[in-house]
Amino acid sequence: MEGLLQPPRGTRDLLPPESILKDRVLQKLKEVFESYGFFPVESPAIELWQVLARKAGEEIEKQVYRFKDKSGRDLALRFDLTVPLARIVASRLDLPLPFKRYQIGPVWRYEEVRAGKRYREFWQADCDIVGVSTLEADAEVLALGCDGLEKLGIKDFYIKLNSRQVLERLLKKLGIPEKLFLPVCRVIDKLDKFPESTVLNELKELGLKQPEKLLKLDEGLLEKLKVKAGELEEIRKLAEEWGFEKRIRIDLNLARGLDYYTGLIFEFKITGKEEVGTVVAGGRYDGLIGLFAKKSLPATGISFGIDRLLSVLKHQQKTLTQVFVCLVKPELRSKAVEICQKFRRAGIPCELDLKFRPLSKQLEYADKLGIPWTLFLGPEEIKKGRYKLRNMETGEELQLDFDTCLKVIKTQKQI
Repeated sequence: MEGLLQPPRGTRDLLPPESILKDRVLQKLKEVFESYGFFPVESPAIELWQVLARKAGEEIEKQVYRFKDKSGRDLALRFDLTVPLARIVASRLDLPLPFKRYQIGPVWRYEEVRAGKRYREFWQADCDIVGVSTLEADAEVLALGCDGLEKLGIKDFYIKLNSRQVLERLLKKLGIPEKLFLPVCRVIDKLDKFPESTVLNELKELGLKQPEKLLKLDEGLLEKLKVKAGELEEIRKLAEEWGFEKRIRIDLNLARGLDYYTGLIFEFKITGKEEVGTVVAGGRYDGLIGLFAKKSLPATGISFGIDRLLSVLKHQQKTLTQVFVCLVKPELRSKAVEICQKFRRAGIPCELDLKFRPLSKQLEYADKLGIPWTLFLGPEEIKKGRYKLRNMETGEELQLDFDTCLKVIKTQKQI
């Protein structure tokens, strides 16, 4: 029976304060997304398997939750929010361009579980720009990524940046056959996740004679082999215009594991929190929409890993309730309901004791939940129209009329 009380491996229950933190994180990110002109879109959690398999890549195909419904349809849970977006746009080629959408929701991948770093059900918050081929769009999503983290109070982070085009030219110069480009990308993408020896062995399995040379790619190699790095140079200039140039670190080993990336790729890392992994990532995928429609459209996007952000952020708020109305006598219930409704209509979340317990039990309950204020309701308070308001953190109390109580609670003023 004990095992039945646990959620499936790789999934988790969220209770306060983490569920409250998640809600606050999503609210703040939505504000940033909408400030850049993005609007919300939703798609089903379930997609046709043929849709997801179009350009997922071999590694992702192994991780997809795939099943047949009762009518024998081949279905799967979405593994990201990008492929569903490509399907949506391909089905509505009359959409005004650029099409700027954000979507927030869970995705599923069957992979190794690491608490705080990797789950099998996890949440993403994505922003994408469809219909712009120039790097101005890439610069905008990078700036949005910076603003999003800063809005959450995360200041110390950097952006690992590379280009699939530059990487392809470099690997060609190093003698890597074109047919092995995507398999090599999938393998070197694991450098942040697995020991170098593991990556080296997988590269050897691809038949590469000198795989160790792929473990330490740097910009000096571009000059030595005369590889053009136009995209990386241009994005640096744009970063200066947008104000995030100091956050950029070019990393030629950055590959990103998904096969649909075609241009600029990036990952945001929090300084001093390398064990958390990538908290924000994305890139350009100009060929993906064309797989679903006769017309090909350029696109670029960014994805926030909500679960990893939650593991970094600290939040101890156990409840959203701001004030608890304490009944001195059960027969005052009607007046307590009236007071609570007045608080709620004024925009202040409020509770009262539905069990009509002794006053000490009511205070114990409010304290356990971390409710910051309690208002005592007794015959004298009703008669005088002045209520005892207690700051639960400091224990200080004042006798105030209702309007002053509202003012104090709204401003969170210490009394």
